[in-house]
Amino acid sequence: MESTLSDIVSPFLHKLSLEFLNLTPSEIQVANLVKFGKTTKEIAQILNLSGKTIEFYRKSIRKNH
Repeated sequence: MESTLSDIVSPFLHKLSLEFLNLTPSEIQVANLVKFGKTTKEIAQILNLSGKTIEFYRKSIRKNH
């Protein structure tokens, strides 16, 4: 299921990242989850990453915009 979801979302994220050249696909993914009100902890669980990694992405997103 995760692979299928990745296959579906990946082209979308790539296209979106071209529109926002300053953001990586991972940053766009985090920004989208933030937009839906997810906390750092929830995003970390969803993306199977550490909270520190999510904080890094959030800081980078704020710095770029």
